[in-house]
Formats: sequence, structure tokens, C-alpha cells
Amino acid sequence: MAKKIKRARKSLFKPQPRAFDLLSQALALHQAGDLNSAAGFYKQVLKQEPKNGDALNLSGALALQQGNPAQALKYLRQAVKLYPERHDYQVNMAAALRTLGELAPASLILKKVTRQAPQHHEALHNLAAIFADLGDYQQSAEYYRRLIALRPRNIEALSGLIDVLRRNNQLVEALDLCERLLALSPASTSAHVLKADILISMGHHEEALAVFKGVIEQKPDDGILYNNMANILLNMGRLHEALSLYEQATVKTPEINETWVNLAWTYREHGQLSDSWRCFKHLLTAQKLSAADYSDLLFSLNYDPEIPPQKKFELALGWWNNCSLPLPPRPLPAAPPTVGSPLRLGFISPDFYKHPVGQFILPLLKILSPDKIETFCYSSLNKPPDEQTAKLHKAARHWHDIYNLPDEQAASLIRRDRLNLLIELTGHSSGNRLLVMARRPAPVQASWLGYVATSGLPMIDYRLTDTICDPPEAGKFYSECLYHLPHTFFCYSPPVEAPPLAPPPIMKNKGPTFASFNNLPKITPAVVALWSQILNRLPEARLLMVSRQFVDLTIIKRYQELFLSHHIANERLVFQAGLPFREYLALFNQVDIALDPFPHNGHTITCDTLWMGVPVITLTGDCYAGRMGCSIMKHIGLSNMAAANEAEYVEKAVRLGRDKDGLAALRAGMRQRLLSSKICDIEQFGRDFTEAVYNMVHSKTISPFGPHNI
Repeated sequence: MAKKIKRARKSLFKPQPRAFDLLSQALALHQAGDLNSAAGFYKQVLKQEPKNGDALNLSGALALQQGNPAQALKYLRQAVKLYPERHDYQVNMAAALRTLGELAPASLILKKVTRQAPQHHEALHNLAAIFADLGDYQQSAEYYRRLIALRPRNIEALSGLIDVLRRNNQLVEALDLCERLLALSPASTSAHVLKADILISMGHHEEALAVFKGVIEQKPDDGILYNNMANILLNMGRLHEALSLYEQATVKTPEINETWVNLAWTYREHGQLSDSWRCFKHLLTAQKLSAADYSDLLFSLNYDPEIPPQKKFELALGWWNNCSLPLPPRPLPAAPPTVGSPLRLGFISPDFYKHPVGQFILPLLKILSPDKIETFCYSSLNKPPDEQTAKLHKAARHWHDIYNLPDEQAASLIRRDRLNLLIELTGHSSGNRLLVMARRPAPVQASWLGYVATSGLPMIDYRLTDTICDPPEAGKFYSECLYHLPHTFFCYSPPVEAPPLAPPPIMKNKGPTFASFNNLPKITPAVVALWSQILNRLPEARLLMVSRQFVDLTIIKRYQELFLSHHIANERLVFQAGLPFREYLALFNQVDIALDPFPHNGHTITCDTLWMGVPVITLTGDCYAGRMGCSIMKHIGLSNMAAANEAEYVEKAVRLGRDKDGLAALRAGMRQRLLSSKICDIEQFGRDFTEAVYNMVHSKTISPFGPHNI
């Protein structure tokens, strides 16, 4: 019986295939694109031969293809440890590190490879790409040149060199090399696009358009080409032509996210908010929004009066789920500053330049006591620094440029600074680094100043505001705890460029001149209808509208038609495109009364308007975006300029439009009114802000399970 059992056992087990054969099958599947099956075969090889270097290396390469760089790195570390002489293993390991944002260690590995094997093409190419990621374009160009010297016809390397030269503003050489690239690959769409990008950087927009027109003739069904050509038109201020091309792009390549996002953005710039929302809904339904695209959606919704606050809040909460990132572990409570040591406070923003955020934050940085607060600024500026950047850099105790750092690497840098509190200044505005905040690099995190709604991000603990913009009941629409500053939520520093005030133009005109200097998406059909009521009540009045979009005559015509539907003739309307800052300020001398849009008020523009002596009529809304005007008016003692409803808004505007003496008196005293208010009291604001940051850190110190209302 025992003999039979032994035979039965023997017949049950088949001989295992040799590891070499399994590896060959795995590689064939891998090359055929059947990644899951290939992974199974690689595992079988490693089960038989755990130290098989090729299986470890290829498993790592496959994991990298599948979007799992952490797993890839585990395999590749083993392969390199076992076979340190294999350069191909090291190159793949560097690729995994680069994907994880660990650029410095990746570059060290590749430099070692190029020292040992100076002609290793892949190592040279990857080193060039890493230095481009780091913004070191000269070093990147050096490695591309070394590779091209070895392979003069390498199109990918030549394209990479051209791109870094373009980014480093070496445009003439880049354009010359582009001609060489086109000679090697005349049918290459990417080469033509690269040439167009260089021409744009040189300011030759018409030539760039001609390049795209030629390529589109060859490839009329390539939606990306329509998209890229529309981008040029957008930069030229030809919004309506851009809109048409974006629409064509979504028809020709509906699967490409970028075209839908650009179309939504352009609809928003036209003031067509329902069409913008339709495009974003398409992407939401398809679950194809990147974090940046989803932020753009949320930003756009702030303008749209048709989307209820609860819906906007729910969509904001959806941003985090859309990112599909694991929830980071909650850090230990923040340690309070030791006696005699300042609190370590960080600010992170892409707007540290002549931008409203840069302008509002500068006086605060200057006034904060270094004995109480040590400041760190993390700048994600995506353009050349300007004079304001230099002032901010000087005012901050510590400064880091993080634009070229991947999110994880930026978060690691911030963690090393051991902050007590990190404040982001952007929300879902363009260029935000919310994915850095999502990695919770500081134990206490807050949002302030640069955005009008919730981030929806569970890792942001507080939002700094005031009780007028956000009454206590507003907390239901925020994922953050609202911290109410005791006076204003900001401090205004009047522009030194401002010209002297002129008398109100109504003194020499038959009727008042109303104006809006706000961004066009805020001027909805409902706003046009209400403003038309005012103009119809005051037949001698006219309306000046200033917005960058009015460079496009088609957009002007659309707004003329909107006003005409309410019986306002074209001759009573003046449209002005954007102006340089000094000219923008000077134009207020031609205005009697400013009309604040709704439900999204102005903020910085309202402050500038008041500084130029022009009163602002505002309509108090039901959320922060619609209550900023009311907050400003109450803090400067002009609560009577804030209307509770539309009828009151019209009455206030009409009554003031008939009061020449009242307008003259307001204009004469407006600057002193501002200077005497809490809005311009930087000393008081500095004290309020210092107390706030200490309270937020202290609150989290004693309550590690979440912030409480303050």
C-alpha cells in the first residue's frame, strides 16, 4: 500500500519549468504588453531563483510601467545590491527614484554610471531629463549634447535639448536646432509643435500660427493640434477664435482631457458659465479629472450663481477622493514653541510676485516680530521673479523655491524645517500646491487669503476669515475649522503708484459714470439685468466696464447684446481691455460710482477703487465670495453702501448717482477713511494674526484629535 501511495505522489507532481524558460515567456508577454501575465511569470522565476537579477530588474521595470514606483524600487534595489556592476539595473533604479520625486539620489546613481560607462546612452538621457526637472537647464543641455555627440540622429535627445534651450531662453539656438530636427523628421508633429513653441517664446505668434495651420492641413483629424493652436490664439487675446478651435478639438479627440478643460476655461472667460459647467460635468462623469483640472472646476464654480452652496461644498469634498491618494497618517500634536524660541510659520504659494496675494502678504511679513514668529516662504512661482518677489524674499526669514520640486519632495523639504504651522495662500486657484498640503508636511495646517471657498481637504485644519465674510453658520460649508480674526481677514497697503484724486466726473457730465473693473466671469446675465435697472432709472448715466477679455470684439458684442435686451443702448456702454497698473489706477478718476458684481464680489479691486476715492455699491450674499464687499464697507464705516437685496442695491446706486455733493464729499475723504480704518492698520492686524497662529498651534497641541471652533 505504501508503494502505491508513493507512486501516486510521484504522478501528482509535474517537473517545474526551468527558470530560463519561464523568464523567456515572461519577457515575451512583457514585450507584447500583457503586463499582468508577465508579472505572474516573473514571480514564478523569483520563487525558483530569488537572486535572479534579470527577473528582479524586469519585475521592477514592469511595476514602474504599472504605476507602482515604490514596488519597483524594492525589486531594483535587490537587483543592484546583488549585481552592482549591472548598469542597466542602476538606470532602472534611478528611473524609479525619479518617479518618486527623489531626484538627487537618482542623479547620483546616473552620474556614477556615466563615469564608469561614459557612452551609456540611457543614463545620459535620463540625467539630462532629471536636471531639466530640477530647472538646471545648463546642466541638462550639457548631458543632451554629450548624447547627441554619440548619436547625432537621436531625435528624442535633440528634441530634449531644444526644449531645455527654449526654457532657458536660448531661443535662437533652439530654433536653429529645430530646423535640424525637422530635416531629420519632416513629418514629426511634435517637432513642428516644438518649433511653434519657440516662435511663441520669441513673440512671433503669427509665425507660430502658420506652423500649426500647415500641420493641421496634413493632419486635419488631430484634435491636439487644434488645442495647441487655440492656446496661441488665447495668448493673443483672440478668445472667440480660440473657443471655436477648442470646440473642434473636443469633437475630434473627445478622449483628451486637456481639450475639455481648456474649452471649459475659455467658456468661463467669455462669461458663459453654464457651458463651462457642462464641459466639467462631462469630465466628472468620465472620472477623468486630474487634481489640477478638478481645482479649475472648483475655481470656476465660485462664479456660477446657478450651483447651490451645498453642491459646491460636496464637489470640493470630492477633490480629495478624485486624487486617489492614500490618507497620510495624522502627525503628532504640534509642539508649542519653547520659551524664548519663536513659532515656526510657513507660507506656501505660487503668487509671491506682483499679485494680490504677494501685495497683501508683504506688509505682514515685515511687521511680524522675529522674536515671536520665524517665517518660511515656499515659493512655487512659475514665472521670472519680479520686484515684489525680491521684496518678499527679503522680508521672509527663510525662502525656498519649490516650483520644480515634485509634491513629495517639496513636502519632505518642508518637514525638515520642523514648522509649527503651514498656511497655504492659494486654495484651488491656478498653480496651487494642495497636493503638498495633502502630504501633511506640518502638524497644523491652515488656508488663508487667496481663495473664496473651502479646500475640501481633510489635512487642512483651519481657515482664517472674519465674522462678516463667514458668520458662524457658514461653517457647514467648510471642511476646515473657521478661525475668525477679531477685525478684518486682511490688511490693505495702498499702492504708491496711485495718482492724485480728481473731482468726480459727474461735476462736468450730465449724469454719473458707473464702472466695474472686475473679471468678466463675475458679470453674469443676472448682474447685467440689475445694472440695466440702474441705467434705466438714470437715463444720463453710462457704464464703464474694464476687463482683459474686452480685447476681443466678439465678447464686447455679446455684452452689448445682453444690455440691449434690457434696453441699454451701445453708446451708454464703454468697454476697456486690461491696462498697466498705473493706467488702471488713473482710470478711476473717470468714475463716480463702482458697482460690485454678485454673487462673487471684488476684493483687491474694491480696495483699489476706494483708495481712488470711488464709492462701491455691493450686494451682500450668502457666502464668503459674496460677502467680501460687505466686510470692507463695514470696516471703513460705509455700511450704507452694502445692500441686503437686489431692490436695495438698485435704490442705493440710483440715490447716490443723483447726489453730486455726496459723491464729492465721499471722494475727498475716502483715503483718510481707509487709513483710519482697521483695513489699513497693519500694526493691529499683525497683533491679531500673531495671536491667531499661536492659538491655532496651541489648540492643536492640546487637542490632537481635531481642531475646535475658535
